[in-house]
Amino acid sequence: MDVLFLNFANSREAPLPKLQEEEDTVYKYLTPRALKQHFLLHRESYATISKIAEYLTLYRDYITIFHYSGHAEKHALLLDQEDAQAGGIAHLLGQCKALKLVVLNGCSTKAQVEELLAQGVPVVIATSAPVEDSKALRFAIRFYQALSDNATIQEAFELGVGEVKTMDASIGELVVRGIKLKETAPPEAPTWGLYHQEGKESVLEETLPRTPPKAVITDYTPNEHLIESLWDGLLDYSDAVMMLSTRRNLTLARKRMAILNSLPAPIAEHLRKLLVPVEAENRGYDKISVSRLQQCVHAYQVTMESLAYTLLAQLWERYLELRAKDEQAVLVLQHEQVKELQALLNLSPKDQEVYDYISFVRTIREIIEANQSEEEEIADSEPSQSLYVQELDDLKQLIYQGGAFQNACFFLEVLRVKLNKQSVEASEEAELCRRAEESLGAIFQELGFLAKYTLAAVQHIDVLKYRHSRQAKFDHATVYLRDLLGGLERTSLELEARYMDNRSVLLLNEESLQYLNLSPFIIDANAFEPDTDVSKVYFLSHYNADADTYTYKYINKPEDEAAAITVSKKGQFALIKEQLDEFKELLTAKTPETA
Repeated sequence: MDVLFLNFANSREAPLPKLQEEEDTVYKYLTPRALKQHFLLHRESYATISKIAEYLTLYRDYITIFHYSGHAEKHALLLDQEDAQAGGIAHLLGQCKALKLVVLNGCSTKAQVEELLAQGVPVVIATSAPVEDSKALRFAIRFYQALSDNATIQEAFELGVGEVKTMDASIGELVVRGIKLKETAPPEAPTWGLYHQEGKESVLEETLPRTPPKAVITDYTPNEHLIESLWDGLLDYSDAVMMLSTRRNLTLARKRMAILNSLPAPIAEHLRKLLVPVEAENRGYDKISVSRLQQCVHAYQVTMESLAYTLLAQLWERYLELRAKDEQAVLVLQHEQVKELQALLNLSPKDQEVYDYISFVRTIREIIEANQSEEEEIADSEPSQSLYVQELDDLKQLIYQGGAFQNACFFLEVLRVKLNKQSVEASEEAELCRRAEESLGAIFQELGFLAKYTLAAVQHIDVLKYRHSRQAKFDHATVYLRDLLGGLERTSLELEARYMDNRSVLLLNEESLQYLNLSPFIIDANAFEPDTDVSKVYFLSHYNADADTYTYKYINKPEDEAAAITVSKKGQFALIKEQLDEFKELLTAKTPETA
């Protein structure tokens, strides 16, 4: 279905007098057609950069008209408390394949036309001078009224310009849609221009859809694209996938098993629900449904949380390295970075629903780089050399640059919000499932390196020291969280003169036997039980300020509140609370940047 995306960037502090009237009237004229399902109407009353980007991503394949009304200047749209640079907006609009028309109803927006046309937008309406607020109102109302009455874009434009020409231009002080609210009237009346790409003249003769779209019959089959994307992403990192890739007539079942057994268990478990759901728990995960959408989001969120907590654990290790060399050492943290870290540790359940893990990953990478050791700085080493998971240095580039990975993360973030609002329509389930699967595939194309690492839960450690031996050994009772479809593996890991951390969850590189302790951000609840042979992994979920407790979610069923556990100063998990408190205290240490 075609989407008309209307943005009204009014300022709460300095509102344009006529902008609210413009929004209400334009919406009034278009609503009857939207109710007949000729198109979908989406409006933002207080448009922001994040909102515009969010919905351009969500409706990317369906937006036909993008409208902006509000303050503007030659190279930016002046949103409430922030400016959207024209180049960035043009890039986003260039990704909208169905887009036919962009309307920039603000001051002096003609300078933005060239970039929009270069990005592939067929038709643009823009202004060549400061625009009087009341005239912008009249132009927009008449333009959209005409479109609603089946006028072509060209006809509606001429009617809108004609409406403005009938107004009295002899006004002394005008409210205009530029940087300043009030300016002296320009010597010539502002003009609206209609611009189009060469060869796209036919778009000027198009009208709004007059009938509801026919039901789209899609050939989308759940999991086909996801399996191939996972296979390709893991090919260079997973021994099992590499060995099977040379076989002929490889069955789908063997592919799925190799994929799931190659990834850390928490991530693999959520992909399993999509690829091979157990009948007793199948809520439609392998079919086009809202349940599948929710499970795609769960798989994405568990993956991003795993990366975020890995980086957080790396930051703590960096701090310990600095303290080992200098007991007075503190982390170099900017004030905004401290706020970002504290925000994650103090999330409420409501905050967690919309938390931006991409922003967090950016922040934590910057902090780790800023806290390189003196030796690393002298040697001018790459930041990745100081990371346990060196591939996360490449991830930094992926989340800073536009591209498939960033777009995929952004789409799944938008979908998460949409599902939380329960606003998924039955008619869009198939398309959203297709895009969610494509997005997961794009993410794992870049995260195949996860196959190099295994989660292992250390349940207890025995010290082995005998009279005849000079050196003690440490025997770790460990459960490897891998081989998901074959059952978890309990083993004994014996190390000389070295011990890991008790009751911890480790990210283990089996080739080097290097490890990173992910606790207390990720814990194995069964490591706190005597004589257990199984593991039960929990991720930090949110903080309960009133009770000063933390909630951990059972990662296999993150939506099940009954399966969650509470960590407090007393009881079975007091050690976990103690560790979290110590880490939070570390973040409050005064440095020149935070003092």
